[in-house]
Amino acid sequence: MIIKQDERFQLAADAQLDIWCAQDEGGYADDSARFLRRLIERLADEYGLSKATVSALVARRALEDYE
Repeated sequence: MIIKQDERFQLAADAQLDIWCAQDEGGYADDSARFLRRLIERLADEYGLSKATVSALVARRALEDYE
């Protein structure tokens, strides 16, 4: 399976988007941040990628929805 086709990948992108939207409003999305970290760790482990790579991929997907 390709990481971008994993439903958890989109969940991670949604969590990143929640964080950015909360920051735009001057708030925090602590639950989303914790959830995002867990998802990134799991995806990185399962797909043999670094957390930095998964984080960058997730951020790119979230940016598509953010714009």
